Amino acid sequence: MRYQETINLEPTPANIKATERMMARVHQEIDLGVFDYESTFPKAAKPAIGNGFTSYANAWLDTLTVEKSTMSDYVSAIKNVWGPAFGERPLKSIKPSEIKKIIAARSKIVSGKTINNNMIPLRGV
Repeated sequence: MRYQETINLEPTPANIKATERMMARVHQEIDLGVFDYESTFPKAAKPAIGNGFTSYANAWLDTLTVEKSTMSDYVSAIKNVWGPAFGERPLKSIKPSEIKKIIAARSKIVSGKTINNNMIPLRGV
C-alpha cells in the first residue's frame, strides 16, 4: 500500500534535508523488510483497509451503487468463490493461473453465465 504522510515542518533548507534523509531511511527499511509504519509515524491515522483480497473486495463493494439483486450476486461471488480461494492474500500474489484453475473447476459445476457473473466482482477488485 502507498501512504503519504505530512511532516509539519517549515520548508527551510535544513528541514527539507532532514525530511529527505528520513525518506531515504524509510525507503531503505522498506527494501530490507524491517520498516515499521506505526513506530515511524506514531501520530498517523491507522490505514482503513487491509492488504488482502477480502479487505479490498469488501472496500470495493462499499463503493458500488447497483441494484439490490446485483449487489447480492457480487457479495455471493466474493463470499463463496473468491474469498475462500484467496482469503487475505495480497492481490499481487494471486496468479492468473490460479484464477483459471478455479474457473475450470467451477465449469464442471455451474453454467458459463454463472462463471461470467462471478468474474465481474473479481475484475472490479
